[in-house]
Amino acid sequence: MQPRDRLPMVTFRLPVPASLFVAAMLVFAPAAHAFADSGAVQNGTDESGTDESGTGESGRGEGGGVFSEARIGLAAHGLDLNGGEPSPEGGVNVSAELLFKSPGVFRYILQPRPFVHGSLNSRGDTSFYGVGLAWEQHVFQDRAFGEIDFGVARHDGVIDLPPPDDPAFAETAASRNLLGARYLFRVSVGVGYRISERWRVQAFYEHLSNGQILNGDSTDRNQGLDNVGVRIGYRFGG
Repeated sequence: MQPRDRLPMVTFRLPVPASLFVAAMLVFAPAAHAFADSGAVQNGTDESGTDESGTGESGRGEGGGVFSEARIGLAAHGLDLNGGEPSPEGGVNVSAELLFKSPGVFRYILQPRPFVHGSLNSRGDTSFYGVGLAWEQHVFQDRAFGEIDFGVARHDGVIDLPPPDDPAFAETAASRNLLGARYLFRVSVGVGYRISERWRVQAFYEHLSNGQILNGDSTDRNQGLDNVGVRIGYRFGG
């Protein structure tokens, strides 16, 4: 068995639902781009966002139907950012995310955008997928922005140690984070820059934890996960 301190070949040993979800997300952007352009034309705008009806209003916020933005990214997995014991997990997570236009009723909670996302680990460590809300604030004439996300994710990692007499006990203790629950809270913060009318780049940090809430009474494990990475987004509108 290969030692955990060596980085093996990238293998993506993942559950089928998460693999299919992120694979679909990674191929979604080109199709959604065409769909957004089609929606822009139907709304009376050309590709540049100019209103063909002559009103002078931009179509930036109208294309893409219910979709707002698609993102793909890479993140360093299992970083030690809280001064505790170093995480035994590692590798790189490949992430994909689809954000939807904010419903009108969300104006009462500062107009966040709903999203679905998935994140696959290259080393066969913890991968996850889930849903949440993203709040965004623009600065510097809308060229830069900050973002806070909150949601719930389901992961394929380890909840707790097996019994001490289990042959996998020692390896599990040495190689995996003990997350304490199958569903975790996910909080993410990021800062980004708008490259063009549609394209944006963002650096982000995400933390996953059961918060000593989602674990119930079955275990007090809550090692959590910290990932840091970058992602690029294509904005359809809204």
